[in-house]
Amino acid sequence: MGPSLPTTLTYSSLFLGKGEINITNNMTPHPPRWAERFLEWFCREDLHDAIRGDLEELYTRNHHNHGPRKAAWLFIWHVILFFQPFAFKKKSPSQPLNPITMFTYYFKISWRNFGRNRAFSLISLLGLTIGMIALLFIGEYVRFEKSYDLFHEKADRLYRLRAEGWHNDGREWFQSTANFPVAGPQVHEKVPEVEAFVRLHATEAIMSPRGEEEEKSYKESDMYYADSSFLTLFSFPLLYGDKSTALREPNSIVITESAARKYFGETNAIGKQLQKDSEELLTITGILKDIPENSHLDFDFILSYYTLDDSRYYDNWGWTDFYTYVQVTPGAEVDHLHDQFDAILQEVKGQYYENVQAKEYWRLQPLDQIHLHSGFNNEAGLDAQADIIHLLLAIGLFVMILAWINFINMSTARATERGKEVGIQKTIGATRKQVIIQFLLEAFLINGLAMMCAILMVKVLAPYFSMVSGQATAENILDQALFWKMVLGIWVVGSLGSGFYPAFVMSSFQPISVLKGKGTQKGAFSFVRKGLVVFQFAIAIAIIIGTVAIYLQIQYMRSQNLGFQMEQMYVIRGPQAFPMDSTFERHLTTFKVHLLKNPQINKFTASQSVPSYSVSSWGGYIRRGDQDASHAKTYGIMSMDDNFLPTYGLDLVAGRNFSKAMSTDSEAVIINETALKQLEFDSPEAAVGKMIYCPLTGNYDGTQARVIGVVRDHHHHSLRNGYSPIIYTYSPASNSFFSLLLDSHELTASMAYIQKVWRQHFGSEPMEGFFLDDQFNEAYEADLRLGKICAIFSGLAIIIALMGLFGLSIYMTAQRTKEISIRKILGATVSNIVGILVQQYLILVLLSGIFAIPFTYWLVHRWLDGFAFSMSIHPILFVLPVIATIGIAAFAVSWQTVKAAYSNPVDSLRKE
Repeated sequence: MGPSLPTTLTYSSLFLGKGEINITNNMTPHPPRWAERFLEWFCREDLHDAIRGDLEELYTRNHHNHGPRKAAWLFIWHVILFFQPFAFKKKSPSQPLNPITMFTYYFKISWRNFGRNRAFSLISLLGLTIGMIALLFIGEYVRFEKSYDLFHEKADRLYRLRAEGWHNDGREWFQSTANFPVAGPQVHEKVPEVEAFVRLHATEAIMSPRGEEEEKSYKESDMYYADSSFLTLFSFPLLYGDKSTALREPNSIVITESAARKYFGETNAIGKQLQKDSEELLTITGILKDIPENSHLDFDFILSYYTLDDSRYYDNWGWTDFYTYVQVTPGAEVDHLHDQFDAILQEVKGQYYENVQAKEYWRLQPLDQIHLHSGFNNEAGLDAQADIIHLLLAIGLFVMILAWINFINMSTARATERGKEVGIQKTIGATRKQVIIQFLLEAFLINGLAMMCAILMVKVLAPYFSMVSGQATAENILDQALFWKMVLGIWVVGSLGSGFYPAFVMSSFQPISVLKGKGTQKGAFSFVRKGLVVFQFAIAIAIIIGTVAIYLQIQYMRSQNLGFQMEQMYVIRGPQAFPMDSTFERHLTTFKVHLLKNPQINKFTASQSVPSYSVSSWGGYIRRGDQDASHAKTYGIMSMDDNFLPTYGLDLVAGRNFSKAMSTDSEAVIINETALKQLEFDSPEAAVGKMIYCPLTGNYDGTQARVIGVVRDHHHHSLRNGYSPIIYTYSPASNSFFSLLLDSHELTASMAYIQKVWRQHFGSEPMEGFFLDDQFNEAYEADLRLGKICAIFSGLAIIIALMGLFGLSIYMTAQRTKEISIRKILGATVSNIVGILVQQYLILVLLSGIFAIPFTYWLVHRWLDGFAFSMSIHPILFVLPVIATIGIAAFAVSWQTVKAAYSNPVDSLRKE
């Protein structure tokens, strides 16, 4: 072998030259090659050779003076110093731009287009902003309604055990959210998949603190008795106390922090006592954080269930007045559980079902569906309707879609002008992909600007929307994580959706054709534009018709004669703490006499219920005396004194009223016309004197009562519900409600007098009263709120649609300026020209109405089906909104056309 060459492998050559070996013997040192390649990549060709030569010369000198490693680092540093714009290569149009440069270039073009066409840009911007505000608010409303009870940790395993009954022939017996008190213990004991249960029994009482210097008492109705498992099944935050033991002992109570402040002035009231109805002493064992608004259970007091010492609260199989919730094992099959529930009921009540020819069922309702999917009897709180929530969401989406359509129409209307721009870009080398990116970037830009404006306006308008919607949480809308997800989703989806069609169409233009004024497919654009305008106004008209229908139905219900005296009827809730013994009737008579001494108080009656309040429901037992149990149906049972019918102005169609002079009236009943039909009597006269099975004593003991009268039907509840079958029993000392018919004069003095007499008879117990018409109006509160929301967004929808039409009319009128001038020269009048230009838009609006009416008719008809009593659907409901929309559209587009018609023809033709 020959002699080997002496070589030196330097550290810098390995680290900076990626493993290349510099042979120092008789060879020139070489800088790092990757740095040379980087210089070649970015440096302009006319500068590259000179810069590279200088840097290599400098590298050689540094290599000699400082060594290879420092020379390499200095070479890299000098290359980096030349990474400046003046040295960058000049990209030809055919060469792809780097992403940052490309984005900056397209952003500048988009911004210049936005400023160059201010009118169209502002119309699009304003429409998008309004649409986004609408959708964000509606989205927050829907989010809140769908969030009910989801804050519970075990929400996916918690169910409400409700009860329902059906006759063997398929007729409904009852539907109730409540259940028997034995239901929870039975399913927990006999069904392995049921891990735990809790019963809730609603109550009300006069509460007062013990040991406080200030004597105060309040009438409380947000109160439940509950099993000790309540705090472990549900996730209501407990601020003080032990959730596993707080409700374990009798006479223990858990209250909310608001209730603690109300009674004791502090949140930690553990160990203090409350007195219930001047009798029971309850010890506070827990303080809950205030109940969230999105809970279907709303309360301030939870009493230990073990405080109840009556066996009826534990082993009763017929009293359905207990809310029962169960926790099931993970993955439990609901249908399988239902089969086991049916077996339990059949084992215990099988003979009873055979006698009445009907069956009862226990059914599980998921906790997170209670708020939106209920509508049964005895709801624990106000429930919403899922179809209404989905309708509002649809309205919000449609308003947003209208705004995106405006943007698309504005973009395609300028196709001829922008077509030349695209043609020039393609001529100098732009690809179709680059043109699409440019137009999409414009869509992202204007949607982004609109979104920023929308967020600011949402912040400002949140308190007002909170008042309209009734959701206090709407004021904190910007604190919701979902809000920002909606912001991002609306921006991205909206930008892509509204920008894709203009980008796709305009990027398809052929340069030669568009530069010659051809190939912009004006006919196709015009057809699409007109179709979108028709769609816009069809949606806007449909929303307007729906809003008017809601308003008219509410007015119809509020204006109907309900069949009883409601004006100036003042109702007082009966005393809670007063002892209900044999002396109460005498005491009530004295109270009544004192009140009627005031000439402003015309009438007085005591009853178990009043219109707008629920009536105790009884089923499976009541029937005619000559019928067997298979004819039993469900009825409302309500006790009243002999003054109830005359005070409320209820008419007897047969028989007589109750009378104190008739000692047998304690075993008599009066029925209404609906109960008459359900009991299968041939006529009111035929029913008088007949016997019916009726639980006069409050128990199913086979008692029969004689029918002494038939009263005309009245609307005990709102017109959303049909007439209820009600059986009235006689109780001269009912203590639930006192109704006073007042004179319309000097109401303030009358109320002061009533308060004075109340204190004289019932001491410090608070008096709670209301006017009956106000109570009935609350029944329509949800419908009124829906009407307000729909009215607001229908207004926004028509504004957006009109803005788009106005923008199109401006542009299209400008395009036809020379045509207008020639027509004027040939003798056309201003009215002729305006008619020619306006009629094309009015025809589109008319077509929108024609398309909207059938769908809206179906929707309104379906909505009205939810009311037992509804207005008749008149054609004027559909015709007037269409005519009004046409009139508003004509006004919106005529301003620009009139201006063009009055212009001087010479000004537009001199350019030719």
